[in-house]
Amino acid sequence: MRTQVMDDLIRLFAKNPIWTLQTLAEHLNYSEISVRRFLKRVGYVRSYTHNGKCYTLQRIAQFNSQGIWQHEQTGFSKHGTLIQTIEHLIQKSPMGLSAAELARILGSPCQSFLSNQYKVGKLDRIKPGPEYIYLAKDSKANQRQRDVLSKRFAREDQHSLSAEQAVFVLVRFINNPSLSFKQLARLLRKQRQVVVSAECIEAFFHKHHIKKNDMPDMKH
Repeated sequence: MRTQVMDDLIRLFAKNPIWTLQTLAEHLNYSEISVRRFLKRVGYVRSYTHNGKCYTLQRIAQFNSQGIWQHEQTGFSKHGTLIQTIEHLIQKSPMGLSAAELARILGSPCQSFLSNQYKVGKLDRIKPGPEYIYLAKDSKANQRQRDVLSKRFAREDQHSLSAEQAVFVLVRFINNPSLSFKQLARLLRKQRQVVVSAECIEAFFHKHHIKKNDMPDMKH
């Protein structure tokens, strides 16, 4: 009997990779406690979205290099809950992560979780630019991240654009989105007699989180 229900469970996941405990219990005609026990035997992962109500099998989840798998609007993580996943991602990040960066990784907003984790002392944060960067609480990782951030923003300040230069760069980028940073710099020198380096343009895009699709390598 138990072998049959395990086969039925696997067949349900073959039809649909994501289920709630309640719907599985209804389809299998078992209690939720029993279904959870069956899932444990097969190997399962709970979602970090939808308040952890969604389940998939470990054999189904296709985790990326950051341990995240997203199927439609549901997210799963190798690292556990949303809070556990956020803490892991920040701990492993070379210079911490902003709320916007984490949202892109997770495919889900997490500002309230970050603020709460900071308030209860689980995360650290600093504001070297326009937004908070969340850092690991571990002293060694925290210092390493602060050192990298300090160097990064010092470099960006060195290569910062004036307001006028920024306008010229953005206008040319909108009109020519496929150009590399080096090509944009050349175009500005040719058309507007504006002398700005490719490194300055790259730093400006990075600082303001402007995405550049299909960007050629500026070394070529």
